[in-house]
Amino acid sequence: MTGPSAIPSPNIWDSPEVYELENLGVDRAGVIETAMREVQDWAGQAVLDIGCGTGFHLPRFAATARTVVGVEPHPPLVVRARRRVAALPSVRVVQASAAFYRQVFGWSIRTRGDGATAFDDTTGQVSGAFVTGRPAMSQPGPLVYVMVDDAEAACRAVTDAGGEVVQAIGGDPGEVTARFRDPGGNVFGIYQEPPQTS
Repeated sequence: MTGPSAIPSPNIWDSPEVYELENLGVDRAGVIETAMREVQDWAGQAVLDIGCGTGFHLPRFAATARTVVGVEPHPPLVVRARRRVAALPSVRVVQASAAFYRQVFGWSIRTRGDGATAFDDTTGQVSGAFVTGRPAMSQPGPLVYVMVDDAEAACRAVTDAGGEVVQAIGGDPGEVTARFRDPGGNVFGIYQEPPQTS
């Protein structure tokens, strides 16, 4: 793999329970949170918590913020953070898209000359860039499919990486396809060539 990737944080990636205890003990009097609010109060604002980990701070932000989005590259922490905020409708936890596609499909991630995060598929035939600042493509017009050798394995990889299979294999008669929603809310397809019959 080339280009940037998430740098593991040993305390939270390896020992999330210890991380939780650290957070409980580090600012019992709320001094850090008060200082943060003095710099920029998030009441009524949209909050983006990059590297949200287990989501420890998300409910605190959500208590007064309009919306909160937690972004986390490490799939096990994404699962923990989503569990923590499941009952909070104004909070969403997403896994960084580049990490998701690298994990699920083995894409290479790199930084282009203009600074954008780009990808190359495993064949080297398809390249592109991740774009931010647009709504998720949750209701696709033309549906883009990622060709895979094993659609069942790809569907398992999608859910393991924090995505959701929204149409299981078999939804398109005569084809080996599925559809999934990535952690950013975008819907794409998975396509496997049908077995050859003689």
